[in-house]
Amino acid sequence: VLAGLVGGPWLGLLMGLTAGIHRVTALGGSAALAGAVATTIEGGLAGLVHLALKRRPETLMTPPVAFLTTLLGEVLHMGIVLLLTRPYAQALAIVQAIAPPMVLANPIGSALFMTVLRERQREEDSVAAASSARALQVAERTLHLMGRGLRPDVAAELAAIVLKETGVGAVGVTDAERILGWAGLAGDHHRPGNAIASPHTKLAISTSKVVFADGERQAYDC
Repeated sequence: VLAGLVGGPWLGLLMGLTAGIHRVTALGGSAALAGAVATTIEGGLAGLVHLALKRRPETLMTPPVAFLTTLLGEVLHMGIVLLLTRPYAQALAIVQAIAPPMVLANPIGSALFMTVLRERQREEDSVAAASSARALQVAERTLHLMGRGLRPDVAAELAAIVLKETGVGAVGVTDAERILGWAGLAGDHHRPGNAIASPHTKLAISTSKVVFADGERQAYDC
């Protein structure tokens, strides 16, 4: 169900079919075929909900929608078991045994999963918004400096502004070969005019890509 809600009908059908094949081949039992059909239909049903609400993600990606879609799917699941499993008395006994946990627990689980997913997305959006605001603040404070050219005195001011706005340990401004300005830690040996010493900085310049060294998985020695 969740695969269909998040990824659409094709993903929902594929995941439902995969679960159904597992149920038939690995679990077996008199209700295996009915369960396989039911999980496939549930995935497709959730995919239809995705199509209906995809233009309104603020509605689609909510715990109530996940709860109600899963609840409807599980009720449908019970009906398919009763319809396809024989003898009917055995099908009824199976439904009586599995209906309470499936009809109650699965919708609650889907709603909780969607809650966690939404909180995760909210955190990422908050970090992105804060980063964008910080970048705009840096741009606003440094724009007038850039018009004076990237001289050593300007580079030093730029480094100091970025250091203050970001709160990192140190900020360096370089050209392709030498340090133009530095602020923060290690200023005793990262002096303006010195050649760039860090291989990570050289790699970033040569490839025009961001290079990240966390000091643990990738050692950093300046």
